Amino acid sequence: MDESSIHSSLKCKFCSKPLIDPVKTPTGDQFCRECILRILHREASDKTDKSYTDINSSSSKEQMLIPVTEPIVLLMLDALLVRCTACEKIDIARGEFNEHKRKHCLKSSTLCLAADLKCPWMGTRENLETHLQECKFEPLRPMLKEIFREHDQVKTRINNLDKQVNQLTSNPVEEMSLLLQNSTLS
Repeated sequence: MDESSIHSSLKCKFCSKPLIDPVKTPTGDQFCRECILRILHREASDKTDKSYTDINSSSSKEQMLIPVTEPIVLLMLDALLVRCTACEKIDIARGEFNEHKRKHCLKSSTLCLAADLKCPWMGTRENLETHLQECKFEPLRPMLKEIFREHDQVKTRINNLDKQVNQLTSNPVEEMSLLLQNSTLS
């Protein structure tokens, strides 16, 4: 989308780009959260944008920021069309960009589907299929799944036994007294 066609109320007062994680100052000016935090943490000697840094401490400055929550503003920001710089796809609604990157972008980095089985491969989504044909970990999934399940059961059993041992050893004098009382009563 042509940035000049974006209304100024949807742009950051500092970077002049469409707002990202928008916040308002007490004066009503809107900024990207990252931009205003950069301004607020700047040294006091910087005279640029001094009107936003007159508040005393950095933490109180941040507390005065108000998240932009107006649904119409957020919907308009999410509807802005963007381009993926990785795969060059255009006209992606900004609100759907993360899903595009996570699930559809062939150029984005991804882990092997067997990463949970400790496969170290990492590459682009477009190379994932080729890797899976050669992956040594994925064919082991059914067997390893059973081993992991049994391992979890053993860990649970050990934890339960540890608790029992701790209970038995926590009050040995009381336990001995009870045993002696029971033996004298018999």
